[in-house]
Amino acid sequence: MKAASARSLGKIGRHSTELAKDLAEQNVMNELSAVYMSADEKGDLKNKAKRALRGIIQQCQEMDALQPLLEMAPEKILKHVVAQMAIILKNKPSLKKDYAEKGCLKKLQEIHAPPESKLQSSINEINDLF
Repeated sequence: MKAASARSLGKIGRHSTELAKDLAEQNVMNELSAVYMSADEKGDLKNKAKRALRGIIQQCQEMDALQPLLEMAPEKILKHVVAQMAIILKNKPSLKKDYAEKGCLKKLQEIHAPPESKLQSSINEINDLF
C-alpha cells in the first residue's frame, strides 16, 4: 500500500510544476525522503519513494520547498535537489540574494561530493552564478 502511494504521488508530481508545488506545500517531499532514508522500509518502497522524489523535484520550481531537502537528503536525492536549484537560480536570478541569506549557499559549500559527480557539477554551476 505504501509503495503504491509513493508511486502515485510521484506520478502526480511529475505531471506539472503546479502539482509539484501543491505536493511540496503538503510536505510530501520531506515525507518521501524520510521513507527513503528509513532503515525499516523494504527495497521496493525505497525505490518507489526515490523515483517519486526525483520526479517531484524535477518539476518543482519553488526554492523554499527544496531547501529542507538540502539539509536532510542523502546524496542519491541531493544530486537532484542541487541540480534543480541550479536550474531555478539560472532562470530566476532575483532569488540569489534570498538563497544566500537563508544559508543555502553556505550549506552547499559544506557538501563534499566526489570531484566528477553530478552533484559536484551542480554545485559548481551554482557557485558560478555568485
